[in-house]
Amino acid sequence: MIKNKKLWFIVLCFTAFFQSCMVHKLKVNKSEKNFYGIKKLLLENNELDVFVTHGMGINDMNFADDLIKGIAEKEQFNLVKDTTYHFKHSKRRIIRYHKGDKRLTFTIHGWYPATSLKFILHFMDVVPDRLETMDEFKSSLMNQSVSDVIMYQGNFRNVIRSEMKNTLQSMVSDSVNRTIVGITESLGSKIFIETVNESSDNGERWASEWKGSIASVYMLSNQLPLLYMGDLKSSEYLEDDRLVIHRTKVFQDKLTLNVYEPLRKFVSNETSFSGEKPQLISISDPNDLLSYPVPENVFYTSAYNVNNVFVSIANKGYSWPFGKPRIVNPIKAHLNYQKNPLVISYILNGNINK
Repeated sequence: MIKNKKLWFIVLCFTAFFQSCMVHKLKVNKSEKNFYGIKKLLLENNELDVFVTHGMGINDMNFADDLIKGIAEKEQFNLVKDTTYHFKHSKRRIIRYHKGDKRLTFTIHGWYPATSLKFILHFMDVVPDRLETMDEFKSSLMNQSVSDVIMYQGNFRNVIRSEMKNTLQSMVSDSVNRTIVGITESLGSKIFIETVNESSDNGERWASEWKGSIASVYMLSNQLPLLYMGDLKSSEYLEDDRLVIHRTKVFQDKLTLNVYEPLRKFVSNETSFSGEKPQLISISDPNDLLSYPVPENVFYTSAYNVNNVFVSIANKGYSWPFGKPRIVNPIKAHLNYQKNPLVISYILNGNINK
């Protein structure tokens, strides 16, 4: 036991300093470069349409309320109408605001009803002595979240994509020139990109109008590299009939380009709104096991300005002796981006001269 009071004081100061360093390292709030937010678009346009969709997991149609209020109320827009439409495999909520002669409309698409059968996994786990921590992780990750990915990659793909198409198409159903912002999360980003790409390939006019009206796309918890691994062609990575992993930059760049091919195709449009390059902003938490930044040095596009933003979504970790030892929950780091104040601030204000 330490009897020297000065030594006790030194030990306590060191411990406090050590803990503060550990906690500080878990805090992230940075952008690779400057970009503008919705605030700029509201100043420059009388009408702005914002498309919002969720990621994997259980989501009601209030999932984006913090984000929407964080934009509308801070910019002093007044609520005009809030209507929710129920379809067989999806829901659509349209919220309209105004301020003087300016109009701000949010179209929220919920594809979760199409994957409600995910709950069947809750009844298939028959291990009575599963550790409490593992049971919690399995329930939130597999039963509620990853099952969405599996179902979408399987036989539910066309149903989910078809109903998102109807929502996107409804936003450009008239001949009015508009400015559009897209906010997509996790698996929702892939569904969104594939829906627009498929309609573009089919020559559908609404898709061209949609892409030509985009000012910004905010991809939250970008999951595309993981989700597109299943679409890679093995023949491209075979040598002498054996799978050889080349750890060269050329090989890595080729792999990255192939994984990001659908996104590259999405941002390949040469017609941008108001003659200005639209933005592709990827926002993620480095503690998120499932998300990745967009590697701009490999994923190059002349049509879009690409930027990565890193923020802390999950709760911070604590170290002994002031708290129970724990790490950042990687599942919490992947969900609920649209409720995070930092994310809302970046989407509204951008990152100008910070």
